[in-house]
Order: sequence, then C-alpha cells, then structure tokens
Amino acid sequence: MLRRGVMVLVGLGVAGVLLGRLVGDRPPAGAPAVVQAAPSYRVFLPLVARRLRPLAPTPYGVTLYGAVDDAAGLTQMVEANSSWVVTLLDWSQVEPVKGQRDWRDFDRKVQNAQAAGMEVFVLLVNNPSWASSNPNGPVNSVQDLVDFVSAAADRYNCDRLGAPCVRYWSFYPEPDYKTRFGHAAPAMAQVMAAVTPAIKARMPSAVVMIGGLAYDWFETDCDPQTGRCGPFVRSFLAETLAALNQIGGGMGQARRYIDAVAFHYYPINPRWPTIREKAQEIRQIMAESGVGDLPLYVPEMGHWSAPAAGSSEAYQARRLVEMFVLGQAAGVRRLAWFEVFDARQGDTEEHGLFWGRDLSRPKKAYWAYRALTSQLNGYVYSRPLSTGLVEAHVFRSASGREKTVVWSQPKDTSGTFTLPGTCLRVVDTTGQVSLLTGGGQVTLTLPASEVLFVEACS
Repeated sequence: MLRRGVMVLVGLGVAGVLLGRLVGDRPPAGAPAVVQAAPSYRVFLPLVARRLRPLAPTPYGVTLYGAVDDAAGLTQMVEANSSWVVTLLDWSQVEPVKGQRDWRDFDRKVQNAQAAGMEVFVLLVNNPSWASSNPNGPVNSVQDLVDFVSAAADRYNCDRLGAPCVRYWSFYPEPDYKTRFGHAAPAMAQVMAAVTPAIKARMPSAVVMIGGLAYDWFETDCDPQTGRCGPFVRSFLAETLAALNQIGGGMGQARRYIDAVAFHYYPINPRWPTIREKAQEIRQIMAESGVGDLPLYVPEMGHWSAPAAGSSEAYQARRLVEMFVLGQAAGVRRLAWFEVFDARQGDTEEHGLFWGRDLSRPKKAYWAYRALTSQLNGYVYSRPLSTGLVEAHVFRSASGREKTVVWSQPKDTSGTFTLPGTCLRVVDTTGQVSLLTGGGQVTLTLPASEVLFVEACS
C-alpha cells in the first residue's frame, strides 16, 4: 500500500527509514509556515519490521493525549524525528459496560503510531463508573482492572509477531493528586502489584510503571495571602514504594512491580530551577527505598511561549532543548514534549510547538526540536563541561565523535564559552551552520535564548 508522505527505503529498517531533516533544510528567515517537501510515498513494511529500533533508542518523544494522526501533528513530529509517543488508554471508553470492550479507537492510535515508526507509551486513565466512583482513583475491585489490562496486553503484545505493539504501560494521571491516589498510596501499590505480573505474564518485555507524578505544588505549599494550597501529596512516592517493598518482602522489592519511575516537569516551582534538580530529588527518594537504580521517564514536560507569562517564542525554544539535554544529564531515559498545540494562548498553557491549532504556523520551539534531534540522534550523553551561568554538555557517538551543546543563562543573558580546537562547526536551533576557526582555542559567542550544537570540523 502506498501513502503520500516521507520516502521509505525498503530494506534499511526503521533506523534508516525516518531520516529527518538535514541541517540545511531549515526554514527561510522569517518564514511563517512549514516548508513543504516535494510529494513522495511511504511504503508500509510488515508490522514486525516497523517495530525494529536502533540499538540506542532516542530519548525524544511527544505527548498526544487525543488522536494520534495527521490532524494531531503526527506527520510533523515524524519529520522532527520524534521516536515515541505518549497517549491515553481510556478504560471508560473501551469498556463502558463491564465485559463489553470496543478497542477500535485505541487500535487506530497504535496503528497510526507504528505506521509512523514511533513506539507507544500508554497512560491508562478513567475508570468506568461501574468500576469506581473515582475516575482516576482506587477501584472497587482490582481484579476488574487486571481483567481489562490482561486483555489489553494480549491485544497489544510486542512479543507476538505481527501484533500491534504497546511496550510501555503506566497507570493513572498524576496519581499523587490528593483526590486520586495521593492519600491512598497502599491502594496504588495494590494496583501495581496486580497489573504488572498480569502484563508481564503475557509480555515479558513490557515496561510498567506508575503514571507520571506531578511532584509539585504540594498541599504544604500555601499562599500566605490567599491561604490557597497545592493539591499534590509530597509523600506519595515514598509511601507507595514502601508499600510495594512490603508486598514484595523487603527493601528494594518494589522493583518486582515497577520497572521505572515517571514524573512530569514544568518550570513553575523555584525549588527546581531545571529538570535536573527535580530528577535528582526523585532519584533520592527511590534510593531510600532501595530502587535508586531504576530508570526515570518524563512523559510530560513543557514550557510556554507567552510574553504575558514571562516568556517568549525564543525562550520557549531554548528551554525545550535545555530540558531534553539536562534530563539526559540527570539520567532520564526518555522525555516527551507536551504538546503539539497550545492548550490555551496568552498564559502558561501556551506550550505548543505550533501556534494555536494551526500546523502551518510552527513556533521556534518546533524548529529547535528538529535541530536537537538532527544533531543528537545517534549520540548519547557523556559528561558536563560547564554548569551555572554557561551550561555546556558533551554527547558522544558510538564511533567516539563528540558534540557539545552549550547555552548561556539566566534568561535573556548572552555570554561566551571557549572550546579547544582550530575549527569548530556550530549549528543553532534554526539549523544555521557556521564555521569558526582559532589557534588552538575558539571562543563562542552565546546569544541570549539560543542554544548551539558544536563539534570539530570534519
């Protein structure tokens, strides 16, 4: 079957299928819309072949909680080399009546993602009314949830040839919210102790975790003037891990029921000026429960572009690259940007990669995402060179080639940074390439709200 889209070269495998934009294929200065490529065709390979991934899967994902299709920006995110998608599995929609399941809507999500060469990370949401009076809290019978999840794991079994594939499973949105599982950590532990064995009995390669934690704006964070306090329970993660350890039989046995810990990041709390500090704090909580070695995932992170909320289009683009880079520096395995479209404009909900819901109007953050992936796909985080007023971080390829990602901070502050070398190739977040030369050292000028990708000239 042929479909208009990105050219697929049969026989290269997925790693060679989604080649992405070359550095030179960037938007002309001031261009208001995405430059459209000449028409070509995609050849759909057999389902099992489409699931092949590189040896080092990329960390770069996107959150699509609604549809996963072209209208939702799927094509644009494929062109930006996004390799995984976070989406919802709505139990109440699939099984509104106990025992009567309709998977068609979710089938389309999975099939569309896989046809685009993207892995699927699922967040289960919304208990049916027959299963619980709390849409995203404890269920009346954990067995009802196990029955549903078992059917889902059978249907989307990555270990069965030819089956649609969902490998990553997470349970309930920001469960540390006070009226969800925030004050019911033992109930969350019971859920994980039941669903994880059920999924892994069918799909041993599955990766299962609690839904991404907000871990922010806690109940103890109160405005002294209004008295308004946050809705999230700070002790939830520690209490859930303790309960899982108890179920498992001792310190560190929570790992029998969770394969990773997921959290969300939005830079709204001065307690964590970057994603790095938040990841470190969560890792410490994990370590105190004996599971500090488990991977971290960030299925939601974002920053707004609204000037009224103290940002700008350029600053949003810089923060996007910063979050992906510092997340990897903190050991986060995969991160997803929330989201393609603005949820609302003029405030902190203006965190889309496109203006409003118009896919013909990309923001600078979209081009920054493309520059990031085109420069760092095939590279893994190596080490920091500098932290503080100048952040500089080295990524390394399997062949030993290195690239440095560097920017100046705080916001709207320019700077300089010196690297060894006689010739450096520098790429900015629009894909603009410059060659800088020096006599053994080259000093970079770091524009405000810009990120540079630097490597030795070939």
